[in-house]
This record gives sequence, C-alpha cells and structure tokens, in this order.
Amino acid sequence: LWHDRIFDAFRFTTTKPEGADPLKLKLNSALEKARRVYGIALIEFVELIEEELRPDYTQRPRASMLTWSQIREMHAAGIHFGSHTVNHPILSRLRSEDIEVELRQSQAELSGELREPVTTFAYPNGHASDYNDEVKAALKRCGYTCAVTARTGFNTAATDRFELPPGRPWHNEIELFRLSFLLQRHGLAS
Repeated sequence: LWHDRIFDAFRFTTTKPEGADPLKLKLNSALEKARRVYGIALIEFVELIEEELRPDYTQRPRASMLTWSQIREMHAAGIHFGSHTVNHPILSRLRSEDIEVELRQSQAELSGELREPVTTFAYPNGHASDYNDEVKAALKRCGYTCAVTARTGFNTAATDRFELPPGRPWHNEIELFRLSFLLQRHGLAS
C-alpha cells in the first residue's frame, strides 16, 4: 500500500539528514500530500520519495500483509473477510467513477479468491470525513450490505448500516471485556 511504501522509504532510508526531527517533519508532510492525490499522481509521488530517500530493504522484516494462502486458510476456518478498497484512498476525495473502481475491484478480487460473494466493507481510515453519502450510495450500487467505520460508538437497530462503529472493547479477560462493554454501552467510555 502507498502509505506502507512511504513509511518504509523513511524507515530504511540511506540518505538520513542530521537528527531525527527533519526526517519526522518530512514524513508528516509527505503523508499529508499523499492523502490529497490519487491514481497515477500518487504512484509518481511515492516513487519520487523512494528515489530521493534511496531505501535499503535488505534489513526489512517479513511482509506485513497476509498472503492469499493465509487468507484462504483463515476463511476456511470460519473467519469472515470484507472489502477495503484496492489502493486505500480517502474515498470522499475521489471522483465518482474512481470510487466505484476501488469498490468493485476490491470486491471482485476478494470474492474470486474466497469463491463467495463479499458484501461487507471497511472504510480506509474510517473517520467521518473519509466517506460521505456519495460513497455510501456507491457501496449500495456495488452490492455491499454494510460498512464499518473507525468511529467509536455502540451499534443499535437505528445505526446506519453504512456507518457501523467497529465495536469494542478488545480484552482477553472476560471481566475486563464486560466492564468495558458496559461502560461503552452507557456512553462512559470511548
């Protein structure tokens, strides 16, 4: 993904300036600019960063993404997968036709690999400004039945099925899970 390529270019750069602050500022600036471009312009921007930083990936740890083999194995074990776009763009910033391309290609590729329809979706980033009514309408046209955001909250029967909070809490201990769930349900925790 484009953001992984940017992070890795900075992480494994061979052209480090003096001190970490200039590099951190440059990374933040690069990420902000990358979020405003799409398609070929984004690819070219990422390639310029890689060209300038000349990263050395020989020390990079294993890949951070699941392989198709791992996904199929997890799916066979009962884990459900939903779509998330092809290039991880901020959908609310795209042209209508680009939104549909991202949604349909992602859905088709995942459906093909899993050999079953994919009808659930998770918004890239998932904040309120990252999707809008146009994006939700495109999801419906593409056959999605719901979409998950990154927003906090509790799902009820009245929750828009294309703006579902992902659900929390995340705890391994059942008592902490119950407490966090209770606090969230009553609006006492985020």
